[in-house]
Amino acid sequence: HLHMLNNSMGGKKGKKGKKGKKGKKGKRGKKGKAGKKDYLPYVYEVPEYIDPKKATPIVTVTCILANPTFGSPNDFSEQYPITTRIMTIADRIKRQYRYSVADVYIYLFKYRP
Repeated sequence: HLHMLNNSMGGKKGKKGKKGKKGKKGKRGKKGKAGKKDYLPYVYEVPEYIDPKKATPIVTVTCILANPTFGSPNDFSEQYPITTRIMTIADRIKRQYRYSVADVYIYLFKYRP
């Protein structure tokens, strides 16, 4: 009789389980490979590939010694792409004169001593 009285007064019945856990139910997808996705076409045009070796402008460098020495060529011309570093050109000029030139000055137009 006492047992029935407790249940009728708003007490909890014998619920079993975990208390207070609230969570979202996750979607469980199919295992394995998903279907292939359809991609939209390109919005912008893809430019045509241009080979940098062919597209880079080439400059002609003319080298003239200010004080020519005996037995060495006074002037010569070589072609370089514009991406060549100035230090590389200076080293090639020194090598052309067998490293007898100490300082190399490079001018954009003409040198007038």
